[in-house]
Amino acid sequence: MPVVACIEPALVSLQVGQQYAWCSCGLSQRQPFCDGSHAGTSWKPLIFTPKRTQLDWVCTCKFTRQPPYCDAAHNRLNELYQRKIQESELPRMEQEIVWMSDAAAHTRAPRVVLIHGLLAGQHMARHLLSWLREAGFEDASLFSNNTSPRVVADFLQVAKAQGRQIALVGYSQGGFQVIKVAKVLATRGLNVDVLVSIAAGGLGRLHPAQWAFPVRRIPRNIHTLLNIYSHADRLGTDPTSRGNALPSSVATQVENIALAKVEGVDHLALVRCYPVERQHPVVRERVLTPLLTALRGLSPHDGT
Repeated sequence: MPVVACIEPALVSLQVGQQYAWCSCGLSQRQPFCDGSHAGTSWKPLIFTPKRTQLDWVCTCKFTRQPPYCDAAHNRLNELYQRKIQESELPRMEQEIVWMSDAAAHTRAPRVVLIHGLLAGQHMARHLLSWLREAGFEDASLFSNNTSPRVVADFLQVAKAQGRQIALVGYSQGGFQVIKVAKVLATRGLNVDVLVSIAAGGLGRLHPAQWAFPVRRIPRNIHTLLNIYSHADRLGTDPTSRGNALPSSVATQVENIALAKVEGVDHLALVRCYPVERQHPVVRERVLTPLLTALRGLSPHDGT
């Protein structure tokens, strides 16, 4: 999956007979042209020579079907990402995955709630949700980013009333929503034991549900917070040197996990768990391992 370098094409003066190398991976700092940043990956630049001298729109979102030229694919990025998700789903997990946990009513396991991003329900179900259940978290459930934060808070409050610990894991739009759920729980005097926000920023801020929402303002009822993002992910990371970084907090143990742009971890790869051989090694080490460590710190835990 290429990195979305920009959501608008570049107007470039192309010279007849001159050879150009168009960046196809999205990692180059010289967009729309290659600067060698793809080294160490399977990506290669597209070499082309214009047939005439002219100003032309060159693609920077990397989803054009007429490379290197823009075909307005940047206007339908959500649709194209969803198609990529569907094309990459695994045969081993073709069966429908039940989003809601069927854990026994008397379980003492922590309740883990995941909230997926825009159009990414099946992707999160087939990766993070299935992965956490395989890791032993029997009471793990998945909610849509369109579900009211109050409804999710009600679901978690039931577990709190049973003396169990709770965790929230949000991806993309879900990364915004888990903060909203935590704020609802704060008004009820309830703490969130672990909160994980993944890729809550970037172009995701353009969704009407997030307009003016202060996602970096963290409520004081969160004990441990993992804030995960990749500088190669324009969809989910703010385009600044700080990215989605959160300030330190007296009330909350905050850990910012920022993946460098050169590592090339895109929006989908951030939560890809299967097959294991397709896990990005950086994601395995710096996303999945810390996430699992934080959740296994909850007790009592019935998993292995």
